[in-house]
Amino acid sequence: MNRGNIRKELSKSELFTEVNENKFRIQYVELIEKILPTLMKEDSSFTDKNIFVSNKALASAISDIRKDVNIIVFRRCHPNISVGKYAGIIAFRLARANILSVNTPLNENIYALRLNTTVAFAYALRFGLRIDIAFLPETVSKELQYTIHKRHTNQETLGVCFDAIIELSKQNRPPQETVA
Repeated sequence: MNRGNIRKELSKSELFTEVNENKFRIQYVELIEKILPTLMKEDSSFTDKNIFVSNKALASAISDIRKDVNIIVFRRCHPNISVGKYAGIIAFRLARANILSVNTPLNENIYALRLNTTVAFAYALRFGLRIDIAFLPETVSKELQYTIHKRHTNQETLGVCFDAIIELSKQNRPPQETVA
């Protein structure tokens, strides 16, 4: 397939349509609400009143995700990329966007400092791969989150990691939760 045909294919069916962007936003907020009780067990100062979502940062992340997908598809001259690559792009862009912020009591809280990365990683697993973060061994989960948060990595390298998670999960996968 040549690059001109790829442009036509992308214009017909992008990964994120307007409807999907709204769904993406809703899923992101719902995931935060799901993670919040776990955080509150770790530290009672976590509440929905002291975690804030920047709609502008989330919109920017979604735009960057779209651009990254289009660039990879265009560069490869083929419209199909692996699910792991999509998940890598999603995790990378959400983690880098600083979508979540916290008010003063949580400014120095270790969990709050990693909140964007934790939610980004959980989102990529849950909605990209349909894998609950609890499925992964804690050491793997922590190592990947640390890599996203503290080390130099890119979307495609994370994509390879997510592709490996997919392959490993096929060997011993629990029943899937239906994601609407």
